[in-house]
Order: sequence, then structure tokens, then C-alpha cells
Amino acid sequence: MGNQQATDAELGWMAGIIDGEGWLGMCVGAEKSYRPTHHTRQYSVTVDIKVTNCDPEIIVKSAQIMRKIGVNPYIRQPKVELKENHKPHYEVSVHRMAPVRRVLEAVLPYLVGTKLERANLILRFMDLRAINLGTENPAYADNARGRHGPRTIKPYTTEELALVEQCRALQSRKGASETTRANGAAILQQMKQRVATRQANENRNYGAHPE
Repeated sequence: MGNQQATDAELGWMAGIIDGEGWLGMCVGAEKSYRPTHHTRQYSVTVDIKVTNCDPEIIVKSAQIMRKIGVNPYIRQPKVELKENHKPHYEVSVHRMAPVRRVLEAVLPYLVGTKLERANLILRFMDLRAINLGTENPAYADNARGRHGPRTIKPYTTEELALVEQCRALQSRKGASETTRANGAAILQQMKQRVATRQANENRNYGAHPE
């Protein structure tokens, strides 16, 4: 069982399910800061793939194919209040960058339309994050005590956030409230402003200390 690999037919089926019944994209959200004064990891971008359906067999098969790709997906039955004559639905999802990359690279040749565009944007975003070396976490300055988080943090770049914005523009609005979309757009603007401020400070410091 552990040596099984997904066939071309299974990958094509998986791509069709993602295209018709699934969602893939990038989301922005607020995280709790390790030290508020340093704004460490206050905002983040997440990448997600989800398939939702009323037929549990579709969810089971999707999960089986993902496992053959080398991904361990999360399966759940969302707790929502059902309307009369509505069936319960089920969801299989992948959230972290490494497993999302594996799924996307496996089904990419079979995707079409905006799902293909979004997949390419997500892959490009992950490529940039992989080569982003980051910077020393300022929360460790002056031998500060308490929870500091990682030694190195990776602030988002202008190019990375541009990819996020492009992907969000292609993402379906189905299931997301106006408030949720507005909050996401506001957070993204704040992230872009933070990048601009950081770059301005770096340019100012460079000008003050020429080589």
C-alpha cells in the first residue's frame, strides 16, 4: 500500500474535482505577535486546497489520491446549520506549503482556466518564499525575555504580495462574506504598506551610511 502511486487517470480525476468541487488560493490573516512593539509575524499568508462535497465517497477518494501523492490531508464534516432538504457536506483539505506544492505539481498538467492560473501563482509565491532568507528576529534584541518565536523571520516582499493580490482577484467569492473579503483586502493593504515602510527605512539607512 505504501508504495502505490497515483495514476494519470487518478490525477486527472483529482484535477477535475478540484476544478469543479474544490477551492485553491491564498488567504491573508492576522496572527498574534510575539512582541507587539516589533510586529513580529502579525500578518501572514496561507495557501490552501479544499474539496467540499455532499458525497463522502468523493471525499474519501480525494484523500486516497492525495495520500498516494505523499500528502496527509485533513478530513472533516463542517458544523453548519442545515436548511430543510439539504444534505450534510464533507471536506478534505491541505494547508501547509509543502503538501500544497505536492498536490499542485501533481495535478497541474490537468488543470484549466482560473484554477490553473491560481495554481501557477501559488507555486511562484512558494518559490519566492523558499529563497527569501529573511532577517534576524528583532524580538531577540537586548536579550529580551519571554517567548520570541523563530530566530529568523521572513518579511513578505513586494513581489510576493503582488502574487497574493493577483491570486485573490481570481478567487471565487462563493462562501465568503463581504466583511471577510473586506477584512482580507484591508490586511493585505497594511502588509503592502509595511513593506513600503521597511524599504524606505532601508534606503534611508543606506543613504546615511554609504560604502
